[in-house]
Amino acid sequence: MIGVGAKFVLNMVLYRRAMAISLPDEVRLPLLQNALDFFRNPVCKRELRGAEYHMYLDKPAVCFNSMKLGQELDKVPSEATSVYVHLNGQVGVIDHTSCENLMHVVQQFSHNNVPVEIVGLDRMRPLSQYPACTRLATPAFAVA
Repeated sequence: MIGVGAKFVLNMVLYRRAMAISLPDEVRLPLLQNALDFFRNPVCKRELRGAEYHMYLDKPAVCFNSMKLGQELDKVPSEATSVYVHLNGQVGVIDHTSCENLMHVVQQFSHNNVPVEIVGLDRMRPLSQYPACTRLATPAFAVA
């Protein structure tokens, strides 16, 4: 239980720090809102445009809400021939658990010849060289 609490606190500190650097004061949410977002579905919008499926995230992707993200990814329509997961500036942090899950989804869909692109992941700063490491928003990410 202590480990879960420590993980929550660490993710919150990383998230609040990333948001302080990347977003103007008037856009930042209160601490309680941030804490609740760790447990809410990070997907705010989904749409099928032709054969392209687009999913938009507007909350941090952390271990506490990764099951909801996984459920959303399981709902990709069978007629989709490509999937785009868009990360907006409010995502702020993707912890290693959620990043690992996203990388697994990319690999799983590619085995079915459905390419998945995580739009905005390249604009987040990785905290190590490991491909599925924790990533933080940067000032350039919030502007895009």
